[in-house]
Amino acid sequence: MRELRKNRESYPGKEKEAIIGRSKRRGWRRSYKKLRDARSDFLHKLSRAYVDRYDVVAVGGFGW
Repeated sequence: MRELRKNRESYPGKEKEAIIGRSKRRGWRRSYKKLRDARSDFLHKLSRAYVDRYDVVAVGGFGW
């Protein structure tokens, strides 16, 4: 999260070259991907822990 904030704060203004902006956007994409992967990994580990702990895991809707 800190890395993402750092990348956002150092965004060049419109007067800067487009190349610098492109490289910054690349940095943002990398930061967002890292964050998305971390969330996905956490959810996978959590669901895996439920599967290991309980024999049956039932998923259903509650909207009758």
